[in-house]
Amino acid sequence: MPSKRLPVAVVGVGAFGEFHARAYSEDDRVELVGVAATNWRRARQVAGALGCRPYRDVATLLKRGKPELVSVATPDDQHRPVAVTCAEVGVNVLVEKPIAMTVKEGREIVGAARKHGVKLMVDFVLRFDSRYQKAKEVISEGKIGEILLMSSWRDVGVEMGRRAIRFSELCRQTLIHDIDIMRWIGGSEAKTVYGRAASKVLLKEGGDDAVIAIMEFKDGSIASLESNWVLPEKRPTILDSGLKVVGTEGSVDISSKNQGIEVTDSEGHTFPDLTYFPVVSGRTVGALRESLRHMVECVIHDRIPLVSGDDGLKALELALSIRRSISEGRVVRLR
Repeated sequence: MPSKRLPVAVVGVGAFGEFHARAYSEDDRVELVGVAATNWRRARQVAGALGCRPYRDVATLLKRGKPELVSVATPDDQHRPVAVTCAEVGVNVLVEKPIAMTVKEGREIVGAARKHGVKLMVDFVLRFDSRYQKAKEVISEGKIGEILLMSSWRDVGVEMGRRAIRFSELCRQTLIHDIDIMRWIGGSEAKTVYGRAASKVLLKEGGDDAVIAIMEFKDGSIASLESNWVLPEKRPTILDSGLKVVGTEGSVDISSKNQGIEVTDSEGHTFPDLTYFPVVSGRTVGALRESLRHMVECVIHDRIPLVSGDDGLKALELALSIRRSISEGRVVRLR
């Protein structure tokens, strides 16, 4: 452990921001110097629970807290201003996906990080899930031959849909996870995308319930991706997701529905999350925690983050291209 702890702060204290702050507070290499949010009551609540200072705005946090790394866990439309502000004063940035609302905004974040020489990572948490890491290892070693087909699903509850639809949309918010993991595992770039959507439950809120997309890659492989955020609130798992990769000599299957533990009690039957952001024995564990620890490691030891700003841009471009395909009812070709 370094003699001086790394000063870290979090901007945004929703569910993800609170998890970021809590995970940092449990890392012996880190000093959590503050959290900032427009919701002052919430900022004070999280700061009080974790023993750090609350701030009303980013500028004051940067001036008084003097962090060397900031996690940006705000709604999507605030990613660019917060990330650019941090980069401009020499602070390293970890930004939740998507990197930004638009490719233009994402490029501004990447450009600011490069100009000011700071580290930037987009938090694609699947890259820190040991199952997906093992899948990439197996595929990279050629054990299933050349990839022919990838197929993913990502289905979550309607409470998330109603919350997220206020600042995001389905392709950019959930489908983007699988877009990134397919680029990472497959090692090829998409050349065409085609998407369709359906909306009944969230129609009045102005968003889609479900999307399905087809991607064609430059190496000749194809992929299907589906996602919805309208599962009933009373369901056994917070997330039903997975990936199947079929190669010329074998296949790899990943499923997140049953993680090896089932609980049946007076309230029903559930599959607790042990993979992404669980709290076990009073401490954070899982892939999100590992992604935060990785970024801390990169800053302390001057290493290159696993997920670059360019990775975030490419995933966002694909998500927005699928959205464009849905809107225009046609195949979209990538440059």
